[in-house]
Amino acid sequence: MEFEWTFLDAPFLCDVNSSDSGQRTWWQDSSNSTTYPTDLQLSLNSLTATLNATSFHVILSFSQGCSLVAEAAARGLFTDQSNLCCLVFAGGLLPRYFIQPKEPLLPTVSTLHFAGSKDKAVPMASSQSLAHVFANRTFIQHSQGHCFPSRSSESQTLIQFLEEKYRAASFTPSEDLLDELEALESIYTPEEYSVVDPISKQLSVKVKSEQKIIELMFRFQTGYPEETPLTLTTGDLIGCTKRMVTGALHMARVSIEENEGMPQVFAVVQAVQDFMDEYNAEEEEEEEEEEEEVQKEGTSMDPNGLKKRPTLNASNGAISVDVLSTLTEEASVRVTSSDAPRRRKKMYWGDFCIGKSWILVVGCLWDCCLSVLNVVLLR
Repeated sequence: MEFEWTFLDAPFLCDVNSSDSGQRTWWQDSSNSTTYPTDLQLSLNSLTATLNATSFHVILSFSQGCSLVAEAAARGLFTDQSNLCCLVFAGGLLPRYFIQPKEPLLPTVSTLHFAGSKDKAVPMASSQSLAHVFANRTFIQHSQGHCFPSRSSESQTLIQFLEEKYRAASFTPSEDLLDELEALESIYTPEEYSVVDPISKQLSVKVKSEQKIIELMFRFQTGYPEETPLTLTTGDLIGCTKRMVTGALHMARVSIEENEGMPQVFAVVQAVQDFMDEYNAEEEEEEEEEEEEVQKEGTSMDPNGLKKRPTLNASNGAISVDVLSTLTEEASVRVTSSDAPRRRKKMYWGDFCIGKSWILVVGCLWDCCLSVLNVVLLR
């Protein structure tokens, strides 16, 4: 993803006697009820002028900058930002004298909130209070202090968040897709089917066969189904072997190719359902045949499906070395070729391309802003 960055300067310099001397701040003293409203309004005016000059997709804010963005959201300054898809906060807190909204803010804009467990400047509870004024929020706790997190796990979380939200915001569903979604809702139960993201129309369909479940996650791009195919990943996998999941995804891909240019979700789900049912039937048949073989040989089956040596008693005497050797070899083959149940979070095929997006950074101090830049550009 390619970004164009705008760094907004705070209008005031920090006190020369403070540890932040030479840095900039959005207001000089928030505890001063006389000067604070004037300082806040001046900062909001600066932010408004920047918003009017460029249509931003993302706004990143840190510490005091989070307070400014929250106040701007409460005052409706983002209403005309039609391209705005997400806000990112780090080490943030609500501004002083903040008036709690009657309804959560910005229901169509996603927000991501980072808070450090070692943050001595802003308590975790303050960052949580900030997050709770927004409707569509995600809260992430990291192990660092008062900073924009820069470790690998948080960096990947941020990158994925930006990609997903920008792609969702740039998505326009076709009439065919809307009709397909309406039909799917009438076919499947709420336990089987759900719209994970109402903006991007991302779907979850859980396909169940006996006690095995494969959750299929469907994503769409503008132009689906006539111009672009859907993208499929897996979600939760319950009781499934790797071989079953691989086979199911293969059948899903075949179905997508066969239904190119047409609504594909129902066909894909049905292809996976048929494969799982057939797979389970074959598995049961193999187990029955194996059990018959075991009974013929006078052996028993343990819970893991491995043959046991027959119980020795006075009537059958001692087991021969040859028979014991054969059973041992068979057990060894079973162990080394076993398809043990495994949980796979995601399996992907397909990819997507997204265009240039504009990001506004509203920080507290410049070094923090630069750390934000590194988080994304060091991808």
